[in-house]
Amino acid sequence: MKMSRCTVSLSRVIDLILEMDFDDVPFNFFVRVWKGDRAVTALSPAARGIWFELLCNMHELDHRGVITGTREVLARDGRCSDRQLNDALAEIKLFNVAEITERNGLVTLVNRRMKKAAESRESGRKRVQRCRRNGNVTPDVTPDVTPLKRSFPPVPLPTKQQSDKALSLLSLDRGGSKGGKLSERMGRLAMEMEKVLSNQWQNDAGKWINRLKSNPGKFERVVNEVSSAAKEGRIRTTPAQYAHQIWSEFAS
Repeated sequence: MKMSRCTVSLSRVIDLILEMDFDDVPFNFFVRVWKGDRAVTALSPAARGIWFELLCNMHELDHRGVITGTREVLARDGRCSDRQLNDALAEIKLFNVAEITERNGLVTLVNRRMKKAAESRESGRKRVQRCRRNGNVTPDVTPDVTPLKRSFPPVPLPTKQQSDKALSLLSLDRGGSKGGKLSERMGRLAMEMEKVLSNQWQNDAGKWINRLKSNPGKFERVVNEVSSAAKEGRIRTTPAQYAHQIWSEFAS
């Protein structure tokens, strides 16, 4: 059975997101973005506090960055009086902090950052569905034939990109006293992880080498997913942090 990379990597991530309870999803509050947003800074302290309460409610609703209600309901969501809400909405609209529309007595606020993140998640989910519909699973034409073993090219000599710490770990695993011989496949995967993590590999080499030795299959899936996410611009933190998150989410 042959399966494409997009199914192996994105499929697992999307399934985890769809199965996740919204109450367990952390609120990704970026302090630097909040402090560096000139529009938010221009708000009065009262309006800024009400806007933050509304952001929390957007997160609790469905993580799509949209909240709609009458002014009375939004005042309760913002934990303020009707007058304080009206003043806050006027400031939010004045400084273009969010998109505000009002129709038939209902006010809708849209946080652009949350909305963009939700659209990105939906786009990823649709990509996985397209991969599955396009027949990325090839049936076995001759099931009785002994399958070919996957071969890996010889492990290239370490380059200057690797840190001294990483080189020492790899050399020990190739017959040193601290570990068994590193197979060609494992050596190849270590090189791929180094490429994905770039400069961050220097600090995390020991941890990833141990994970590689304990579970090469899971290690390979993590490498593929982080590489795919980096190419598609889905990493919001750093490759190292994203790789650690995916490792904890993927089943062994």
